[in-house]
Amino acid sequence: MPNLVPILEFAYRIGFTNLYDWQARILLRYEGGEPTAAARANYTGKTSVIFPICALWTLANFPRSRLMYMSATWLQVTNQFFAGLERFRGHRLFAGWQWLESEIRTPAGGFCFGRSSDVAGFVEGIHDQHGSPAGLLIDEAKSIRDDILDTLERCHTTFRLFMSSTGQAAGGFYQIMTAKAHLWKTFQVPSSDFPRQQGRDRGRPRESQRQRISDQARCRMAV
Repeated sequence: MPNLVPILEFAYRIGFTNLYDWQARILLRYEGGEPTAAARANYTGKTSVIFPICALWTLANFPRSRLMYMSATWLQVTNQFFAGLERFRGHRLFAGWQWLESEIRTPAGGFCFGRSSDVAGFVEGIHDQHGSPAGLLIDEAKSIRDDILDTLERCHTTFRLFMSSTGQAAGGFYQIMTAKAHLWKTFQVPSSDFPRQQGRDRGRPRESQRQRISDQARCRMAV
């Protein structure tokens, strides 16, 4: 068993020093291996905060892990998610990693690759293997076809996080958040929980992340 770095401490080490409480709760559920789904408003940091932390934490703690990041369009995969990960290329925690247009590889053979659901062809899932846990990071899940979501739900993975902006009351992601919610840890995140300009966030003070890190064991029990 590797000596794991807790996910909130890891996030702090790589520069995410002021997470919102709801972001921390989602990360703790992901860290615990619970199937997690979150419906959130636009501009709440899923592609720039939550998914990068999950991907990098998993690869750093499980160097042979295999992750798939999927979104509705190839441009979001390359120009948003993987382009956003470039800022971590020179971090000492990721020395020796390979950073490609739509893939990251660790020296031990682990990887996170990108796939868009708007590309023709059969979508294969990934599954846990001995010594190599698998994970699914599904962005804008409401825009992904139901047959693809069905395939992904059948995958046997240690880690699983589906997130999306809100949409119509229909489709596979809507079913996850409603009829199938007993199989998932679900979160509803309104825009009021994440102001577009953080400098305007004066309504209620957030707990410092250092305190959250020290209380992480307690948080796991409370969330």
